[in-house]
Amino acid sequence: MFDMNFKLDSSETEFEDIFFNRPVSRIHASSIGLVCSRNVALKTINTIYQIITALNHRVILVADENKTSKLLPADVLLKSKKTLGYQNVDDGINELEQSKIIILLAGKELNSAMELFMNQLLKVYKGTIITDKLSIIHNTEFEGKGILIADSQNLSAKYDSGLNHIANLTLEYSKENRCPIVFLKPNQVICTSHQQPGVACVVSSKKTIIPEEYIAFMAGLMADKKIPLELDWLRYCQAAGYLMRKMNTSGLASVKKYLDDKF
Repeated sequence: MFDMNFKLDSSETEFEDIFFNRPVSRIHASSIGLVCSRNVALKTINTIYQIITALNHRVILVADENKTSKLLPADVLLKSKKTLGYQNVDDGINELEQSKIIILLAGKELNSAMELFMNQLLKVYKGTIITDKLSIIHNTEFEGKGILIADSQNLSAKYDSGLNHIANLTLEYSKENRCPIVFLKPNQVICTSHQQPGVACVVSSKKTIIPEEYIAFMAGLMADKKIPLELDWLRYCQAAGYLMRKMNTSGLASVKKYLDDKF
């Protein structure tokens, strides 16, 4: 077991370079794919959509046909066919293929048609996937990089133990699955990577952490980088926590103004 290093702090000055180097306008922004199965709540989709848009990135929403809203139209609605799968798989892949990052939310379960779609997408997509579905990370034909969103169901052993112990459990889970882990507790986020043993990012909040809020800020900041998942990714995880807490205190419009005022 490592004596974990939690050296990353949460002061504004720690993240000045991250916020300052963000794209000034959407002309230079990245595309972030948001893929949603039928089990994901519309509120969750809406939250991620709004935050990423506020960070001046374009959201490409590809969703199961059961997930649609007049207020939040999808770029592609995947329509079921009589046999297993979707009719318009190529449309979804064409929209998502150039995304800097893709967020895949499975919810409680990933329906079979969506899993088939993702398997086909990952044959051609080479970017970064952020997902709560472990099997997607381990797709044998996926040549990109993945970040796994985990919770107490993934790391149930001694869940209420001390921070150092939980961080080590998260690190072991990262080693086991060969990908970085974002472990979400009700009032805390712990991020570790098998490639950086002994170091962890910890974000704490007095308020209950809404997973989709944190994920959206993390993806939005990492999309500003040429290569999203590099060894400095933990700083971006910490910066995401800073913006999440700022939004919970003063609202999303305040976060957007704060970032826009950096230029």
